[in-house]
Amino acid sequence: MRSFNRLFIVAAIVILVMAITSTAWAAGAVLSRKGFKAGTSGFESKGGNVSIKTAAGVEKANMAAATGELTGAGPKHYVSVPLGATANATTYTGVFVAHRAMTITKASVAFVAVPASTLGTATLALTNYDLSATTDDNLLSTATIDLEGLTNKTASDLTLTATSADLVLADGDYVYATIISNNADMTGGTGGVLTLEYTLQQ
Repeated sequence: MRSFNRLFIVAAIVILVMAITSTAWAAGAVLSRKGFKAGTSGFESKGGNVSIKTAAGVEKANMAAATGELTGAGPKHYVSVPLGATANATTYTGVFVAHRAMTITKASVAFVAVPASTLGTATLALTNYDLSATTDDNLLSTATIDLEGLTNKTASDLTLTATSADLVLADGDYVYATIISNNADMTGGTGGVLTLEYTLQQ
């Protein structure tokens, strides 16, 4: 009877070990399919951007990518708003109000039909109203961009300001776009969209 009990206990231990091994293997397979590989203390992404340390629990994602595009602030977010231009007029478009600290990392614009004016100009400005300083900060590298230089139905990336502090928004800051046409002969300016990319600050 004692031999039978010992045999039963050994069999139970073997089954338990096999179950644990099978679970670990399955977890590894899932992580492998999602772009992870086994590391010395857990799993790490094949790109080296995110690691999960199984020995100490799930480690907070390290978003410092090798490309330098992420800086630990978290994943990228996007907001898009429609744009339109009116001949011989100034058109304001609110983009968004920041509800927490964030950094603008990219801006792009596109039109179904870009503005065209033989006798005048059509320009775009992108501004952040800094609530704490009560100042308008230009988010672009130049005061305005020439919308007539764009191509229909083609996204154009805008060059952001080199003043990095102006790209950091705080709670209550307000981003808006301004399109100015200074002549009644302007045509086009329809089907426009502005997209901003940003990361949240921790």
